[in-house]
Amino acid sequence: MSGKRVLVIGANRGIGLNLIKEFVKRGWTTYGTVRPQTRDDPSCDELRETGTKIFELDYTDDSTIAQAAEKYGNEPLDCLVNCGGVGPQPFAWDADGRERLLEMFNIMAAGPYLATKHFIPKLEKSSKPVVANISSEFGCIAPNERGGFLGYRMAKAALNQQTKTIAQAFKDGDSKIIFLALEPGYLATRLTGWKGEDDMEASVKGMVDIIQRAEHSDTGLFYTYAGEKLQY
Repeated sequence: MSGKRVLVIGANRGIGLNLIKEFVKRGWTTYGTVRPQTRDDPSCDELRETGTKIFELDYTDDSTIAQAAEKYGNEPLDCLVNCGGVGPQPFAWDADGRERLLEMFNIMAAGPYLATKHFIPKLEKSSKPVVANISSEFGCIAPNERGGFLGYRMAKAALNQQTKTIAQAFKDGDSKIIFLALEPGYLATRLTGWKGEDDMEASVKGMVDIIQRAEHSDTGLFYTYAGEKLQY
């Protein structure tokens, strides 16, 4: 048993659930969050079967983030995975309205930022803590040669900037926390309409490998699940 503890936010489906399963295989103690409105969803049954301790957390509700951190307690946290998200649709650049843009930003940028803030005290108790933000190359500006999915791209760009900026804030102090952005690939999940090109098992294994071998010199970097370094 590794004796390590991981919290995956957005753990009852897709990438989050599969990350939980991979961490369990490697002997980690797992904690996962589900939104209060989905606690009775059948997908939560599969999460419970892994032995994961479940907290309710909604990235758009600050009080649930604070409550989840309180319920976690004072034990060291070795890894926080910010995984909750929404789908990239619609494609057309002018299809997003203000409400949809703010929803994407709240869930994929503001929510992870607030969760990181609340769990920093737990992470600081670990000997080698990692914050892993599940991002997307769609948030990178230079590789954008096909356009589309503007709101999603904007939100992921904000998450990427967040990862880099917070890493810089902690880089020169005494903190041991490593901040990473991870590209999981194009996976068939509910958020992608069950379309995908990459293999889920290879993706989660690759991301957990990166988390486990990360050193402080990696903080602020952006990796694909295969270990390729990406430019923000």
